[in-house]
Amino acid sequence: MGPLHALRRRLSCEHGFTLAEILVAVLIISIGLIGVLTTFDASERSSQAAQRHEQALAVGQRELERMKSISYSTLGLSSIPAPGGDGNPAGDPRPNNPRNPNFYVTTGSLFSIKADYADKNSTTLRSETLVGAGSVIQGPESFDAGAGTGKIYRYITYRTESCSGCSGTTDSKRITVAVVMDDDKRSAPTRPIYLSTVVTDPNAS
Repeated sequence: MGPLHALRRRLSCEHGFTLAEILVAVLIISIGLIGVLTTFDASERSSQAAQRHEQALAVGQRELERMKSISYSTLGLSSIPAPGGDGNPAGDPRPNNPRNPNFYVTTGSLFSIKADYADKNSTTLRSETLVGAGSVIQGPESFDAGAGTGKIYRYITYRTESCSGCSGTTDSKRITVAVVMDDDKRSAPTRPIYLSTVVTDPNAS
């Protein structure tokens, strides 16, 4: 007896499907739907995380451009931030990635320039002196980018690298901006995104 013949007999049977067969069919369909929904949810989370990252980059870039337009003589922090903890809760899955950008402020009003700010154990390329007596608010300062909110931290340091055309240790400054998007229920806890640029004293000889 072939499978086609068995199928015809089953279809012509007046007894229909048993309760057990219906429950099994419902279970199989449910498992399939759960798999589809899980895949869709993961894809949506990934897309949302990418959008938030792009938002943070855009906010940080705009802030860098704004700070670059400030007169060199007043380009400094209105107050020097104090060193802070990493801001990570107990059991954080990424303990080496500080949630608090002020973690990189060290004793002596210094700011650590890291090879990788996402890893506090990465190489410290240099420690630079924070510039005070200026007009720039260090933060954290809240922002609303329309599709997302967050906080900006600002750091201005005297650059310790050699500078072409610079005659002294205060002839160039490094602007570093850390952007932290507010946590979203559908995304993993956010971490700061750092951007930096260098400006030189136009009056340096």
